[in-house]
Amino acid sequence: MEDFKSKRTDKGIMELSLPFALGVALGCALMPSGRQDAFPTLCLICSTALGALILWCMRKKRPLGAYALCFLLAGLLSGLSVGISTIPSALEPRLPEKARLSFISGIEEIDWSSEELPALAKALLCADKSGLSKDLQQTFRDAGASHLLALSGLHLGLIYSILQFLLSPLGGFRVSRLLRGILTVGLSLFYTLMCGASDSLVRALLFIILSEISKFFPSRMARRRDILCAALLIQLCIRPGSIRSLSFQLSYLAVASIVFVLPTLQEIYPRGKRHELGKKVWDAACTAICCQAATAPLLWVKFRTFPKYFILTNLLAVGVCELFLMCSLALTALSGLGWKAHILKSLTEALGEGLIFILETICSL
Repeated sequence: MEDFKSKRTDKGIMELSLPFALGVALGCALMPSGRQDAFPTLCLICSTALGALILWCMRKKRPLGAYALCFLLAGLLSGLSVGISTIPSALEPRLPEKARLSFISGIEEIDWSSEELPALAKALLCADKSGLSKDLQQTFRDAGASHLLALSGLHLGLIYSILQFLLSPLGGFRVSRLLRGILTVGLSLFYTLMCGASDSLVRALLFIILSEISKFFPSRMARRRDILCAALLIQLCIRPGSIRSLSFQLSYLAVASIVFVLPTLQEIYPRGKRHELGKKVWDAACTAICCQAATAPLLWVKFRTFPKYFILTNLLAVGVCELFLMCSLALTALSGLGWKAHILKSLTEALGEGLIFILETICSL
């Protein structure tokens, strides 16, 4: 019975979020930048149709397709309104920006052995690529590791894991889990704002928020596909214009491939404890294949390029990058407290140089 309810919920979320996303895309296509003269007419037609459909649905229980059409029209109206209204600059958060500048300053104050390492740390932790050389940026692109420089679910997921570990002493009681969830979501939100709240980071933040909420409603059996569709719906409601963003498109394409395709590929590998190491390598390779296959057509259309060694890059570079991120974060925090962590500094520098070496080696193949 619970599985049946879960399937019904999943189907309902998908059949509402996808029409809304389609409507937003259509609205953005009908209302190109600088062409606002047609907005009143299109908005009036769309609002009238949406109002009539809502009234029709309220009179009697209608099939799910009728509500999907409502969300399609609502998405169309949201897409049409893109560019009409703007957020006042007074409402923009200033505290996260001050924290970002302070964190960047803390990274720069460390006595690094190479100029590339603080630039790499700032790019990976704070989305500040101003210090990266053009050659290093090109190396990331040629090796198929551009997603490491674009702050996304990889970075916020790592921050989330660190926060979960640091807050684990709070215990497993319901009140403790609630407090841990509030602190985790709050700090993740602060980090997202601190790094500019890019579309890929907002998507990852919504995943964290929805995952934390679902922990307190186990009977709902929230799955990753439910969270994906709900995050898509919420993000487009908040910022419809993000559907035009390349980072938004790549982020959702990659996650959709992981959610819908990856489980099938993972089942191909034979089960058994003696295959644990091989299974981890297989899962990592399948994840890379899914993400690359889903995003490759869009990347080819935009940049006319395709990384040949993307599997090798993800198997070798991603793990080293995660370790470098964790060590850089810890080193900056300890240095800010006045502690001289020489061993940690040496380890961080070795990981940063190792990451650059791996990418340069892959580019030379």
